[in-house]
Order: sequence, then structure tokens, then C-alpha cells
Amino acid sequence: MASVVGIFPNHDAVSNLAHALKAKGFDLSLLTVISVDGAIGYLRSTCATFIRRAPRPQEVAASAEATPLHGIAETRFDVPGDEREEPPQDYYSSPELEALSELRVPDGETDRYTHAIDGGRWVVGYNAGDHAEGIRPLFIAAGANPVDVY
Repeated sequence: MASVVGIFPNHDAVSNLAHALKAKGFDLSLLTVISVDGAIGYLRSTCATFIRRAPRPQEVAASAEATPLHGIAETRFDVPGDEREEPPQDYYSSPELEALSELRVPDGETDRYTHAIDGGRWVVGYNAGDHAEGIRPLFIAAGANPVDVY
């Protein structure tokens, strides 16, 4: 079973893909859309799976401001046995990484897609089965670059 995965420049290009897939008779419930933005318009009315990029733990920690306590920016308490270690970097998972895994994207290639999402682009995958070669041109015509089959 194959998946077609592409990087799209914007919401409109993804919407065009959804229209083209539907016009060709493909099931939109097999479409997965990953971005930092939510779906609007036609995309929202489809039965596609939408995944919004989750903030990374280090991003959440970096964006959290310390709450002053009587003029003190940070208060630490040393409690024995309360050492909390961060999980190793390669341990981290997220909804978008899980979705890429379900689309059969190899682990070594997920960074390319997550960087695209971080840059405001949209990553879209379709569980194409035996129809990958018929679906790939629809991705290209809608503006995806690159388009891969896994």
C-alpha cells in the first residue's frame, strides 16, 4: 500500500488538490493535512484528517515567561528525588510525526516535512493504495513540490 506525500505552499493549493481528488472520484477521508493553521472553507467541509503542528516542548518552555513573586523572577526549590530529566531529543513524538509515520514516510525524511510545516507550508498525504501513480500528478498540478511516493 503506497502513500503520496507533498509539500504545498498554502491553503488554496491544498483546497485545489481536494477538489481535484474529489472530481476524480477519490475518497477524501484518505487525505491527511498537516500545518500550523487550521482548515477553512471547502477543506473544512471535507472528511480529511487535519493535524495542527503541536509546539515542541522546548518552544513551550522558551515562550513561558517567569511569573514574578514579590519581585523575584524565578524561585527554585530543591526537593530530594524531584530531579526531572528531559527525554532524549530522539524520544520526542508529536501528532504530525505520528501522521507522517502512518503515511509511511521514513524516519530519515521526516525533518524535511517538519521544517516545511515550521516554515508555514502545508504537508499533505494521501493513502493511495494501488492508485499512487494516478494521484501523484494531481499533487503536482495543485502546486506540491516535492511530491514523493512511499
